[in-house]
Amino acid sequence: MVTAVHVIYAAAHLAMLWMSIRLFARDRRWTLLALAVTIAGLVYDNLVLGLGSLIGPGATLMSLNYPRFVIGAITLPLLGMLGLDLARNTTIEWAWTRRAAVSFWLLTLSMLAWGLAYDVVSLRMVLTPTDAASYATEALRYTNDAVKGPPLPALTVMTLLMFCGIGVFVRTRWPWLLVNAIIMFTVAAFASGFGIVANLGELVLIVGLVLTAQRFPMISRVEALARQKKLTPADRERLADEQRGRKRRLAVGNRYMAWVMAPLLIVGTLAFYRQPLGLTFLTKTIDSTANSAFLILFFIHATASFYFYGVPRPKPNIRVVHVYIGYGVFIFTMISQSFLHTEPLHIITYVLNWVFIGAHIALSIRFMLKRVTRQKQDPMLEIVISKKLATSGD
Repeated sequence: MVTAVHVIYAAAHLAMLWMSIRLFARDRRWTLLALAVTIAGLVYDNLVLGLGSLIGPGATLMSLNYPRFVIGAITLPLLGMLGLDLARNTTIEWAWTRRAAVSFWLLTLSMLAWGLAYDVVSLRMVLTPTDAASYATEALRYTNDAVKGPPLPALTVMTLLMFCGIGVFVRTRWPWLLVNAIIMFTVAAFASGFGIVANLGELVLIVGLVLTAQRFPMISRVEALARQKKLTPADRERLADEQRGRKRRLAVGNRYMAWVMAPLLIVGTLAFYRQPLGLTFLTKTIDSTANSAFLILFFIHATASFYFYGVPRPKPNIRVVHVYIGYGVFIFTMISQSFLHTEPLHIITYVLNWVFIGAHIALSIRFMLKRVTRQKQDPMLEIVISKKLATSGD
């Protein structure tokens, strides 16, 4: 069963590899070459996973598993730069800015260094699973015991792709870069313990990247500027209204998402500490389900908030304070998870994270009560749209 599923995955990736090679032949961009190399690595990855139980544990299987870590450490971070290129192809103005290029490169190079440090230099391969009873549902393979805590490169790349996917959707209504990145995140969060299912997320993500690259051919900065200049004032006004309207509707949905996250966080935290708190009725399943669901929604919510509001100018405005507190939650969540099993750094950052969470929830309740009681609301933050569009038609 496991062998057949992974061979099917490998075949599907092989079809995507052929399409990515054709895309590279059409557009000749290094990010498309990186996509092709990534897909080739996934073909190899699934073949090794599928054949693991047939080869059996030992030096041969360990040698075959080593390239999986090297290829993944090098190619995975580069997908974030592909996301930026795909956003540029839809003539999104921010994607062509120096700030975007520098930010994406810094994150890409940081995650590349992280991957090389932990998945290559500090690599400690251990056999998984160790019991033969699990072979029917999980591929026999070697995993990296040196990595503790969340997979930061994967989380960072998914965040970048979701950020770009929101931009592509707002600009063109093309949803598949965003939707497939979210599906990848969801499958990875919920199915990490089910080998034959977890790799499905990678395939879905690759399909989304290939289809988006096929839908929007690569363009240069000169071509992007030329398309912008062709817009009439009426076109600019219409596009600005459309972008603002879509972002506002998505921002409302993002706010509702936050109210789903709050009870998940509370339940997940109580379930995680169920033993010392004596809450034995909260099972391990509740723990994993609530925390996985919160993790998915948390990253979507944080990414969308940053896309909608950017970095507001610091000023004594309760809405601005609320946004920065929310960003503080994201930062300290990532830091505290990075310091898992490293005390006292973990407990310090964990407590600080809960301070930010409490403040964020308190202000959210304040805004909600004002809406419910129809009190005068604090001035809303302006939704960020293209400056060129905003200055020509609002």
